[in-house]
Amino acid sequence: MQRRMNTRRTSLFALLGGLALGMAMPLMAEDQPAPAPQPYDFRGFQPGMSLAEFKAMAPPVDHTAASSTPVCVRLVDPDDAQRSVLRCSWQHQTPDHRSVASVITLGDIPTRAYSFVFFASRKGDEPRLQQIRLAMPSAARARAFRRLSEKFGQPASTDVDDDLWTARWSNGVSSVCLQSSVADASTTVTYRLKPSC
Repeated sequence: MQRRMNTRRTSLFALLGGLALGMAMPLMAEDQPAPAPQPYDFRGFQPGMSLAEFKAMAPPVDHTAASSTPVCVRLVDPDDAQRSVLRCSWQHQTPDHRSVASVITLGDIPTRAYSFVFFASRKGDEPRLQQIRLAMPSAARARAFRRLSEKFGQPASTDVDDDLWTARWSNGVSSVCLQSSVADASTTVTYRLKPSC
């Protein structure tokens, strides 16, 4: 009889202990900080990445230009001569041995021009990707809007200022800005390592 009571008492304590643990687990989970947002990326190329990481990645080009290599040009920053600024793109060799710019796409939209811009604030620092700019025909605006919305959700804002139509996405650490101008017959998509376009 005593043994039975001890067994019941032990089972009750185990049950109560299990309930207490079960209630504590959600509270512990709530105490965990949410993961920090990551910068928006273009086909895996993420603002903030180093120049070395950029060069190590496979180029986001059409398969016909699979042998593309990154080419970076150093620019002079008129506001800060100490700051290193690089503008990078990809080039490949044609069958007749000419070096030409490789085309990259946003979804199924080919770009007319593009650049990946790296900054190094101080001499000796490794440059990091600060901006990705893609230029395409103005007629591509609706398709570009769909592609970006499919990946990043609805934009935080859209507005029209005279001829310029703008849609903005932001996640607190980076932004994507889609702009279209009928007058310039152009649409641009810009990824930035800052929360506003």
